Amino acid sequence: MTTIGPRVSQELFCKKNQIFTGCCVRNAESLRSPSCELKTLFQRHENDKLDLDSPDQQKDGNNSIAELKLIRLSMSLFLKAILFVGGLLVLVLGEAGVDISTAIQNAPNINDSDADQRLPGTYTGSLTFDKPASDPILMGDYGIVQRHVQTCAWIEIKKQKKKVDTTSYEKSWVNTVPDSGTFATRGYDNNDGQLKNTQTVGKRFKVSAFGLSEVTSFLSLESILPQAGQVLGAQLIEEQWAYFAADKNCHNEGGAMVGDQRVRFEVIRTGDLVTAFGTINKHRIGPSRGQLILARGPRDSLISALGKHPHEQRWRYRALGGILLWIALYLIISPVLKLVASLPIVGTMVTSTSSGVTMTMAFCVTAGIIFMGWGMTFFTRLFASLIE
Repeated sequence: MTTIGPRVSQELFCKKNQIFTGCCVRNAESLRSPSCELKTLFQRHENDKLDLDSPDQQKDGNNSIAELKLIRLSMSLFLKAILFVGGLLVLVLGEAGVDISTAIQNAPNINDSDADQRLPGTYTGSLTFDKPASDPILMGDYGIVQRHVQTCAWIEIKKQKKKVDTTSYEKSWVNTVPDSGTFATRGYDNNDGQLKNTQTVGKRFKVSAFGLSEVTSFLSLESILPQAGQVLGAQLIEEQWAYFAADKNCHNEGGAMVGDQRVRFEVIRTGDLVTAFGTINKHRIGPSRGQLILARGPRDSLISALGKHPHEQRWRYRALGGILLWIALYLIISPVLKLVASLPIVGTMVTSTSSGVTMTMAFCVTAGIIFMGWGMTFFTRLFASLIE
């Protein structure tokens, strides 16, 4: 144990050894106390841990700081890239993945020699099949037969005249028979009839040289004018309707009876020009996003049959995609903004308008993809597995 002389020496000793001055100065003998010795050893140990004065320790510390900065930079760039790519993906999904009509409009025409057959697309050609559709009441060889049935039934008509509610009943040809149990007045009983709306489909379709998987939707079929004897059981045939009734009129004064029916047929024949929408794999057309659509006529007929059906979900995708792009663009140029911010006048001007500038950039990209189809072919190919 070191011997301490005067009080000043005690203070110097305490300061040199980085121990509590009060513990030493208060009583010279306290330096020999176990508690003061313990504090001295503890403080020396802490000083040893904090001593970074040696070159090797400084080098290790600098390397650790550099590695930490590199990790932070990498994570920052990764998150910005994820936001930007995520915004593009959301926009592409909204345009090509939600609305099937928009997807078909943007899809390549596989009949063009330079079209990419790896993407969902349309193909137009002549229809053939190995086995025709078999509707039990329609004679003839057709690839697809859709039967549409109407039934003579009572309908309830409610009106209000001069604040007085009136209810009347009349017979009419209807697609869906009303439930007469809900009528306000009894005695107008309906029955559904025996014939139902059906669709029968042939087997092993081909569009030119391409075989088709199971078709999920048929569009733009031809409405036929049945010939006498072509519809089994029909009592009358007039224009497109085959009547299973003694009279073609369904009204209150005589005519067809409640429960009598009439049918019409829409078909696709062998040899008809058709357009299929799906994904081509070698010499076969399969479903795209779970759908394989076949329409009678050229590609334009398929697009017209689907029509434009704006979907509110598309606007949610557009809004979310635009916001993600805005955030990503703002974060991407933020390091540049920090450098410019140090400049007088110009720095203040640029930083104050940064939000507006990045918002305008994001809006332009979003509008370009939505309304002008910027990069849709490339992005659709890039995200094909997710759109499928």
